[in-house]
Amino acid sequence: MDFKNKWVLLFLGTFLLFVIEVLYFYPKLPDTVASHFNIEGNVDNYMNKNNFVLMIFGIYLAITIFFLIFAIKLPSMSTKHLNLPHKELLLDESHRKESLKKISIYFIKLSSLTNAFFICLFLLTSYVSIKGLNKLPSVFFILLALYIISMIVLFMGFNRDMRKLSEMDS
Repeated sequence: MDFKNKWVLLFLGTFLLFVIEVLYFYPKLPDTVASHFNIEGNVDNYMNKNNFVLMIFGIYLAITIFFLIFAIKLPSMSTKHLNLPHKELLLDESHRKESLKKISIYFIKLSSLTNAFFICLFLLTSYVSIKGLNKLPSVFFILLALYIISMIVLFMGFNRDMRKLSEMDS
C-alpha cells in the first residue's frame, strides 16, 4: 500500500484528530458522562468518565485497526470469501492487482468517513456532558443524515468503479 496516498493520509489524520480531541476534552468532562441516547436524542444512560473514554477509544481503535489491516493485507489475502459482482473477472490475473487496490482504497475511505462521524459523535457527547444537557443537539441528526448519504455515495462510487473494471474486457 502506498502511504503517500491521499486517502491513507486522511485516514491517519482522522485518527490523530480523534486522539487530540480525546486529550483535549478528557479534563473538561464531568466524573459522570452521558453514554447513551434514545431515538429522540435524550440521554438514557450515564457512565464513569474513565470507562466512557476507554470504551470510546477502544471502539474507535478497533474500527481503525480492522480497516487498516484489511486494506493493507487485502492484496495478499485469499479472496475466496470476498463477495463481489463479477468476482471471477475482477480477480483474474489481468485485473486482480487493480481491483484489490481499489477495494483497499474504498476501505480506507469507508474508515475515514466512519472515523470522522465518530469524532463528531464524541464531540457532541462531550458537549452534552460538559454543559449538563439531557439531549443531543439537533445537529446530531443532520450529521447522521450526512453520514448515511455519504455512505450511499461511497458505495455507489465503489459499484461504479467495480463495474468499469469488469467491463474493460467485455
